[in-house]
Amino acid sequence: MSKLVLEEKSLTSDDFLNILLHRKLPNRELSFGDYIFRGQHNANHPLVPSALRGGALEDMRKKMLIFFDVPPDREQEPYTQATVEYQLIRDFYRIADMQGLYIPESKLLRNLHYKKAEFNTMAGWKTGDTWLPDDMLNAAALAQHYGVPTRLLDWTYDPLVAAYFATAPKLNGEQKGFDTNGELCIWGLNIQDIGFLYEAHKAADSLGEKELLKEFPLKLITPPYHGNPNLSAQQGLFTHWSTKLSGIDSLLGNELYTDDAKTGLVSLIQKYFDSLKIGERPNMLIKITLPNQETEKVAKHLRALGYGPSKLFPGYSGANMEIEERQYFTKTRRQ
Repeated sequence: MSKLVLEEKSLTSDDFLNILLHRKLPNRELSFGDYIFRGQHNANHPLVPSALRGGALEDMRKKMLIFFDVPPDREQEPYTQATVEYQLIRDFYRIADMQGLYIPESKLLRNLHYKKAEFNTMAGWKTGDTWLPDDMLNAAALAQHYGVPTRLLDWTYDPLVAAYFATAPKLNGEQKGFDTNGELCIWGLNIQDIGFLYEAHKAADSLGEKELLKEFPLKLITPPYHGNPNLSAQQGLFTHWSTKLSGIDSLLGNELYTDDAKTGLVSLIQKYFDSLKIGERPNMLIKITLPNQETEKVAKHLRALGYGPSKLFPGYSGANMEIEERQYFTKTRRQ
């Protein structure tokens, strides 16, 4: 990896937990207070949002209220992808609103709200338009938090919360329980660096030199915690890599467009710095890995510290999750 990512390999659960509990990498002068964190069961998986992963688009199209058919060679067009994302976020927004639930204000999603399906917005998209628009970001974050696939990535201010998600046993689907193969990881992203790049672009723009430092496309989304106990308990926030759409005309033309966001966040950040012909910011990301054979030990320690399902999912579902996961922990007889 380049200087952009600092990787720290932990071999034991003790080493891993010492880093997270002390908020410090061995022999490194890094402040964890500058970072946000994300836990992943598989360290080899790139930082790609749920809506952009392999096979996600096909599954998402099955959930749409409308029938949306495009030529086979246009199924991966950014326009197609954005259309599916828009419809599912809009459906979530509309259903939640009709049930009297809190939803962030969005003029775009309010447009023709009375219609179950809405095509006018999509038809007006032009090549080069920004996706997702700022007006939809908080609504997308809410939908993402409750399971709707979007192009946002979940993060937390608390590295122990990230460790919970990286080590929690799987309760549903195939291969339930703890994964003992490969490595898990905790990603850290330096939000002070993001702030610096944002302010540097503003300064360059005010001097009429905006081409000197083009805008950094990564945005931090911090929805209000009020009314969202899960997000509050998890100290959650989101990132969004702003991309450019292809318009509806792209379904008919000869040119094929691609969505760079599918390559993953590390690749996108590296490409941004390469385009500026300047060196990347060292250690903008950190990656702490651990063999999955150590997963259960970490999970047990986190439960002892109070980082279990009932804390991170406050409510009846979290209480049930805490009971359901017990079967996957190795039991020892009490003396």
